Amino acid sequence: MKNPALVDANVVLRFLLADDPRQSAEAAALFANAPARSLLVTSLALAEVAWVLLSHYRVPRDQVSLALQRVLALPSVEVDAITGAAVTRFSLTKLDFADCVLAAHAAQAHSLVITFDKDFQQFPDITALAPKAALSRL
Repeated sequence: MKNPALVDANVVLRFLLADDPRQSAEAAALFANAPARSLLVTSLALAEVAWVLLSHYRVPRDQVSLALQRVLALPSVEVDAITGAAVTRFSLTKLDFADCVLAAHAAQAHSLVITFDKDFQQFPDITALAPKAALSRL
């Protein structure tokens, strides 16, 4: 099997928003007609999609979460475990998508998260410490 092709955030956005007749139709055709698991949608692309939908289009967070889940459920889309876990964490919390990606990485690798952000403490499977406190753990 070939390596999956990487899909840019703008293609995902045109697919979800259906706001440009030509580009949205091309994006929809791509997702509908590409072979199974031949399109890789990365956590970086989804972070951009989430940010654009939330900040520029003012889409409610729960709808952004559903949109991300919809993309990952497409048969043509391949997603790695980190990205899938990040989407799940995003749907269960109020954290930014990028923070959910970091949390997913930390959980998978059993790694410490060094941050000033107290929001990470809501994840029972992650240890998050400020830099000063983390230094003694390194």
